[in-house]
Amino acid sequence: MKKKILTLVIAAIVFAAAFAGCDEDDIIPIPGMKKVQYKDGTYTAQSDVRTEEEAGYAAGYGEVTIVIEGGKVVDCEFKTYDPEGNLKDENFGKTEPEEPEEPTEPVEGEEGEEGETQEEDTEEEPEYDTEGMYTDAQFAISAAQEYARMLADTGSLSKVDAISGASYNYSMFKEAVNLALEQAVIEEE
Repeated sequence: MKKKILTLVIAAIVFAAAFAGCDEDDIIPIPGMKKVQYKDGTYTAQSDVRTEEEAGYAAGYGEVTIVIEGGKVVDCEFKTYDPEGNLKDENFGKTEPEEPEEPTEPVEGEEGEEGETQEEDTEEEPEYDTEGMYTDAQFAISAAQEYARMLADTGSLSKVDAISGASYNYSMFKEAVNLALEQAVIEEE
């Protein structure tokens, strides 16, 4: 019994040691597949524009600038813009204060069933949580900066995780980074 347990423990240790610290550079290449290499330089690319219908307040596009040194991404900047090309910055998500509506006056000459004067029928606008919208918008901007930091730190897009609440930015980031990396690919002859 002790021999079986000892054998299992040793097998578990060997198994764990074999796979501990595996990185994408440790992966055995598949025959016929070539490892992609990148030229050093600075590359900029832009994602497609997301419409308000598909993305709500996250509508717009992302632009990424990556720096490659020694064939690896070492720096990254990611900014997002609204569909008109305005940078989403510290004011993004703020709403203009609405003009107060003038009080509704009774319409002269129109009386209700019991002689009451009727007011014009006005539909009330729903109230929006503008503070919450601003907070969400600013969170998405900070997430965009975090995506850029993660790419610069790890050098690999596959190691950049999506942040909950900023999925449209993540989608735009991945698209723009892939387009920038396509510019940097060293074509083999």
